[in-house]
Amino acid sequence: MSLQEIYFNIIYLQTTLSAIVALACFYRYSWRQPYIRLMGLLFAYGVFNTAVSFFLPGKYLNIPGSLYDFVLFIAITQVYNLTTEKRYWKAYGAIALIFVVCGIVNLFFVQHSAIASNNKLMSSLIIISYSIFYFYRLIVEMPSAHVHRLPMFWFNSAFLLYHSGTIFLFAFTSYLINVMKDDLWYYWIFHNALCVIEYCIILVGVFYDIRHLPAGSVVTRMKE
Repeated sequence: MSLQEIYFNIIYLQTTLSAIVALACFYRYSWRQPYIRLMGLLFAYGVFNTAVSFFLPGKYLNIPGSLYDFVLFIAITQVYNLTTEKRYWKAYGAIALIFVVCGIVNLFFVQHSAIASNNKLMSSLIIISYSIFYFYRLIVEMPSAHVHRLPMFWFNSAFLLYHSGTIFLFAFTSYLINVMKDDLWYYWIFHNALCVIEYCIILVGVFYDIRHLPAGSVVTRMKE
């Protein structure tokens, strides 16, 4: 099997897992917590974004990827804002605004014709900081004796694993392209394999959230 075939097989698996996560988050949508709904919308957008990318000419491929970077960062920032009960909303809002402004400047004046690795690197650094901060708050507050049953515990672990694993890839992307003239097949295979692992961990969190949903419908409970 060639590198290209391995790459596309992982892409198909990644997209399938993304769709499964979205559907699982949409299950009994009105009963789900706001951050779970947001995760569902984010993964549904990811599936749409991947589908669009297959039909775009090569010179436009940076557009959906860059848009997804912004949507992903803002959505994840809001997830952390919601799961910390909006106690740090000013800080999260300021960070999101700074990222968007810096990201737009990077796209228009620095990496407008290449992979926006600077945006990805900045996003990963910030999300790693979010993850560490969340674990710190979790240790301090300890809302449950069984933290592994908290969906956000798994989401946070997945974010930390993925962004810690890819941060060096994003840091050296420009060097690999411009100096080493690398075709990046190994790069993207490793990157997308980490995505698959990330999505599997997120599915564990969604599973725990579904387990905690109240049984039956409103009508059923009223009859009881």
